[in-house]
Amino acid sequence: MAQAAKRGAAQIVFSFVGFGCNQAFLFLMMFLGANRSLSLGPCAIELSDGLFCLLFMMLAFGLYPRLFNRDGQLLRRGKLAAVLVASMMAGAALQGLTRAMGWDAQPLTVVACALMAVPCAWLFCAWGGLLCRESISRFVPEVFLGSALAGAICLAASVLPESGGALVMAMTAAGNGFYLAKLRSGADGGAGDAPCPPPSRATEADPEALRLGARMVAGTLFFGLALGAVQALATVPGAAAAPGLSWSFFLFVLFSIGALQLFGRNPLFSGISILPKVDAPAARSDEGPLDGAYRLAVVIMMAGFLAVPVLSGTSMPGEAVALAGYLAVETVLVCLFMVMGSLSGGNAGLGLSRGLLFLFLGQALGILAASLLQWLSASAAMAYGVGALAGVMALCAYLFLFTDRDLRSLSVVVSRQDGFERRVERMAAAFVLSKRESEILPFVLKGRTAERIASELFISKNTVDTHIRRIYGKCGVHNRQQLIDLSETLDS
Repeated sequence: MAQAAKRGAAQIVFSFVGFGCNQAFLFLMMFLGANRSLSLGPCAIELSDGLFCLLFMMLAFGLYPRLFNRDGQLLRRGKLAAVLVASMMAGAALQGLTRAMGWDAQPLTVVACALMAVPCAWLFCAWGGLLCRESISRFVPEVFLGSALAGAICLAASVLPESGGALVMAMTAAGNGFYLAKLRSGADGGAGDAPCPPPSRATEADPEALRLGARMVAGTLFFGLALGAVQALATVPGAAAAPGLSWSFFLFVLFSIGALQLFGRNPLFSGISILPKVDAPAARSDEGPLDGAYRLAVVIMMAGFLAVPVLSGTSMPGEAVALAGYLAVETVLVCLFMVMGSLSGGNAGLGLSRGLLFLFLGQALGILAASLLQWLSASAAMAYGVGALAGVMALCAYLFLFTDRDLRSLSVVVSRQDGFERRVERMAAAFVLSKRESEILPFVLKGRTAERIASELFISKNTVDTHIRRIYGKCGVHNRQQLIDLSETLDS
C-alpha cells in the first residue's frame, strides 16, 4: 500500500512538472525576445516571430483531431514523441542562433517557428489527455501547479540574455520529453513503446456541455483578440516583444498560487495535501471550483488594460499586467477545455486543440488589426484608444459570452459526471474488479456496445465480452440492466 501511494505521488509530480515544462516552452516561444516586424508593402506587421508561431500552432491544433483522434494515441508512439521533443530543441537552438548572430533571414525564422510550434501544440494536447486520467478534482490542481512552475521558469529566463533564454527553452523541451518517458515507463511497467492510454471516461456528449462549449469558444476568441491588439501596440521594432515581461511572469506565479488556494477545498491526492482543507465540500457550494480563479484572472487582465495610460513608461507597464491576466485566463481556459473535452466524448486532447485554436486565432487577429491601425495612425491617442477597446472586448467576453453563470452551470455538469465516477469506483472496490474490468465497467453502465468499448480501449470485442461476463459474475447479475440497477442501489 505504501509503495502504491509512493508511486502515485511520483506520477503526480511527473505530470505537473512535465506539463509545466511544456507550458514554459510555449510562453517563452511566444513572448521572449525582441519585436521583429515583417514588411508587407507599406504596412509593417509587428511581432512577426510570435505571429508565425501562432499560425503554425493553429495549423497543428487544426490537424490534431485528424491525426490523433483518441487520448493517448500520440503517447503510444514513443518514437514520434521523441522526434517532437527533438524538433522543439532544434527550433529553440536555431532561433537562439539567429538572434545571437543578428541574422535577419526571415526563412530561418519561419523554419525555427515551425520546428517549435507544431510539436509544442501536439504535446500540449497530449499532456491534457494524460492529466485527465485523473478525476476533475485532481487534475485541475495539477494544471495550476504546473503553471506556477512554468511561470517561475519563465521568470528566470526573462532576466537572462537572449542566448540564455534559448538555452532555457531547450532545457524545458528536454524536461518535457524526460517526464513523458517517465510516465510512459511507469504506466507500461517499463516497456519501451508499449501503449500508454489514459482511461476513457465513457462519457456521451452532454447537450449542456456542448452549449456552454460554444459560448466558451466565443469568449476565448475575444480574450485572444484583446491581448493581441494591446501586445502589438505596446512595442516597437527592435524593442522587447513583451515590455515588462518579468513582471508578467511574477504576477502569473502569484496568480497560480492564489488559484490553488481558491481551489483548496480539494486535496491534490489522498494522504498528502498541499492545500488547506475547507469543511464544506465543493458540491454544496453555490460556486464551482474554478469560479474564483476565473474572476481573479479577468480582474488582473482588466486592471492591466485600465493601467495602460497610467503606467506607461514605468518598469511595470499596464501591458505587462494585461499579459499576466491573459496568461491567467489562458490557464483557467485550459482547465475548462480539458473538462469540456472529458464531458463531450471523453477526449480532453481534442477539447484543448479546439479551444486553443480559437484563443490563438483571436491573438493573431489582434496583432494584425493593431499593426494595421499603427500603419493608419501612429499617435499615442490611437494606442490608448485601442487599449481601452481591448479592455471593453475582454469585459464583454466575461459579462456576455462566458460568464460566471455559465461557469456555475458547467459545475453542475461536472458534479454529475464526478458522481458517476464515484459510483464506478465504489462498485469496483465493493466487488474487487480487476484494473481492466474497472475500465470497462463505466462503458457498460453507460450502455455502450461491446464493439464501441473495444474501439475505445483498443482491444478486441472477444476480450470485452469476456471481461463483461466476469463483471456480471463478480457482481452477481445476469445482464446489463441488472448491473445498472445494482449501481444505483449502491449509490443510494
